[in-house]
Amino acid sequence: MSEHGCLYYIDKQLFLKILNKAPSNKANLYNPSNVRARIDFPDMTVYFVDHLGTVRSGSDFYVIDRSKFASLLRLKERSRCR
Repeated sequence: MSEHGCLYYIDKQLFLKILNKAPSNKANLYNPSNVRARIDFPDMTVYFVDHLGTVRSGSDFYVIDRSKFASLLRLKERSRCR
């Protein structure tokens, strides 16, 4: 991701608060070919957020409010943002 876009920070506790377990039909809408964010935490937990706000971590699926998610992101100063 660092080669392709901006690097951001997000507080783990705030991120986890905006996650809501996805209903089974929403999990089927997750689009792995249209991931917009990858979130890596120090405990090796990885979350992938697609364009619709569906989130995958392992075999678990969640939904987030995309505007709340965007408001929690903080740009890393030395990222290669275009």
